[in-house]
Amino acid sequence: MDTDEHENQSNTENANDEAHDDDDDEEDRDLVTDSRNQEVDSDDNSDMSTDVNDEDRYVAIIKMKLATAIQKGRSLIKLVKRSQIITMFVDNEKKLAKIKRRLYIDLDHKPVLISLFENKGQLPLTSKQKEKLTLLELSSDDYTIFNTLIEIFQPFYRATNLLSASKYPTIGLYLLVIRELKEHFEKEENNDSNLLISLKNFILESFDNYFAENGNQNFFLTLYGYFDPLCYRVLSTKERMKVERHLKQKHRDQTNSQPTTTMASSTSTSSSSTNENSSIRKPDLLQIFLKSVGKHAPTGSVFPKTLSEEFANYAHICKNEKAEEAVSFWRKHGEQMPLLKALAQQYLATPGTSVSSESAFSTSAYVGRKERARLSPENLSYTVFLKDKLQSS
Repeated sequence: MDTDEHENQSNTENANDEAHDDDDDEEDRDLVTDSRNQEVDSDDNSDMSTDVNDEDRYVAIIKMKLATAIQKGRSLIKLVKRSQIITMFVDNEKKLAKIKRRLYIDLDHKPVLISLFENKGQLPLTSKQKEKLTLLELSSDDYTIFNTLIEIFQPFYRATNLLSASKYPTIGLYLLVIRELKEHFEKEENNDSNLLISLKNFILESFDNYFAENGNQNFFLTLYGYFDPLCYRVLSTKERMKVERHLKQKHRDQTNSQPTTTMASSTSTSSSSTNENSSIRKPDLLQIFLKSVGKHAPTGSVFPKTLSEEFANYAHICKNEKAEEAVSFWRKHGEQMPLLKALAQQYLATPGTSVSSESAFSTSAYVGRKERARLSPENLSYTVFLKDKLQSS
């Protein structure tokens, strides 16, 4: 009975694997075609005219190797997932190697994959699957490429997690993340391989294309980053002044657009302000001097601060106090800078990525499924809102 059950299980697994063979035929042909095209391309490159310099030829070769390795890795992972027999073999090898993570093509999983390629002839696979495993067998150069890619993209993975959070403002950190990444990839260590240096250069070229320093996108990222104390420290004096001019103009426009008060109210206001001004001490000589050169000294006085004075106070606090995240900072210092606090609440409300909104759409689709079709739009909105807030708390 045990033998019959084992044979039935093997037949079932083979049947399931064979069901995917037809789907994989086209992918196999693509891989074979790609490899042939690469051979033709390499022959053509050897016959190219001498006016193409060595650097361009080297870059083209690197890109071709990257594309080939990535395509091979994707196909291998897909093959493992589609075959129950290969999946069971890989899972067993991972247990023996004490690997708890899901399958990656890296140095940790290299022994597992090598064992798979060495034992493919002993597994009850179809001839097409064995042929495909032979075609997808990874070389030492492929492992080097994958580990270099993991090293180069690890900071991007961490940055995505940072900017996709929902418990703190993220848009203000965007410029800081971009500049830290760019500075990281501009560094060249003595032990950097030629492949790693080439990948860094590719990424820096993309940074220059997507994040031009003289574009509107960079200005808006600077504007958002101005209100985050962590990002404020990486802004240049020129960038801060540009943002402050923009905020002054916006504040001026908002002030001019407000409706004028009646004469009666203005009279009562002036009388009350006269009484208040009597309790305010006169500015000292230092403040008078700084005002003459367009600057303001941050003080603990009870002067009704202007926006320029709040700018000076904000710069003083960021320079002399320990850096902290935006919510804690404005909760602690917001009363000293009410105008800037209102602007910070306005600008920092924008999320840095679309992860939170995409998650909200997914949640609403689940809550509003057909089994709950009697939910009114209003109740659906409240339910999604509460679910989002309860999960994040």
